[in-house]
Amino acid sequence: MRALDDLTNQGIEGLHRGRTAVERFVDDNPLLVGVVGVAAGLLLGALLPRTRQAS
Repeated sequence: MRALDDLTNQGIEGLHRGRTAVERFVDDNPLLVGVVGVAAGLLLGALLPRTRQAS
C-alpha cells in the first residue's frame, strides 16, 4: 500500500511541476502563445470542408 501512495504522490508532484512550467512559459511569452493560438485556429478553419453558398 505504501508503494501505491508513493507512486500517487510522485504523479501529483509531476503534474504540479508540469503545470507550473506551462504557467511560467505563458507568463513569459504571452504574445507567442497568442500567435500560436491564432495560427492553430486558422489551420483548423482551413481544414474544415467548404459549404455551398445559398443562392
